[in-house]
Amino acid sequence: MNKNFRNMLIAFMGAFFLSLFSNTLSPFITTIKNTYGVSDTMIAILPPTVYLASFVMSILGAKLMAKLDLKKGLYLGFSFILIASLIILFSNSFYLLLVGYFFSGFAVGMGSLICSTIISVLPKQYQKFGLYNAFFGLGGILILPISKFFLKNKISFHYVYLVHIVTICVFFLLATRLKGISIHNDDSSESSHVSISVLKNPLVLIMSIAIFFYVGAEISTTN
Repeated sequence: MNKNFRNMLIAFMGAFFLSLFSNTLSPFITTIKNTYGVSDTMIAILPPTVYLASFVMSILGAKLMAKLDLKKGLYLGFSFILIASLIILFSNSFYLLLVGYFFSGFAVGMGSLICSTIISVLPKQYQKFGLYNAFFGLGGILILPISKFFLKNKISFHYVYLVHIVTICVFFLLATRLKGISIHNDDSSESSHVSISVLKNPLVLIMSIAIFFYVGAEISTTN
C-alpha cells in the first residue's frame, strides 16, 4: 500500500475514533446527573470542562507536536483517551468524573491537532479534508445507537468507556504503520517563529475565544 495513502487512512481512523469518544458525553448528561445526584448547576460544568481543556491543549499541543513530531504526538493525544476512559470508568464521585472529562478534553485537543496536521502535510492529492470531516461525522453518528443500546438496557454509562479503551488499543496497533511523515524540515525553526507570531495576533485570539463560546453555547443548549 502506498505510504501516503496509508498515512491518510490512519488519520481518518483517528478522526473516527476521536469523534466516537468525544461525542459520548452528550447522550449521557441526564444519566450522569441522576447517577451522581448533582444539581443542574453542577452538571452544567461538564461540557465547559471538556472544551476548556481542549482549547488549552490545542495551543499547548502545537509546542508538544514540534518536540515529539507527529507519530509520538499521535500516541500522546490518544493516550489521553485511555487515561480519561480509565478515570471515568472507575469514578466513584462527581469530582473524579470531572477530572476524567478534563483529560478527555486534552485528548480531543491534541488528537484533533495531530490528525488534521497529518492530512495537511501529505502530498496535495491526499489532503482529503472533506473525507476527514466525514469520518469525524461518522463517529458522531455511530455513537448515538451505541449510547441508545446502553440506555435502553440500563447498562451503566461507565461501561461505554470500555468500548473506547478497546477501540483505542486497536488504533494504537494501526498507528504503528504511520511512517515517512514529519513536520520537521530545514525551515522548522522559522515555522516555529511563524506559529508563535500567529498566536500573538489579536484577531486569532478573538476568533479562538469566539469559537470557544460558540461551541460551549451549542453543546450546553443541546444538552
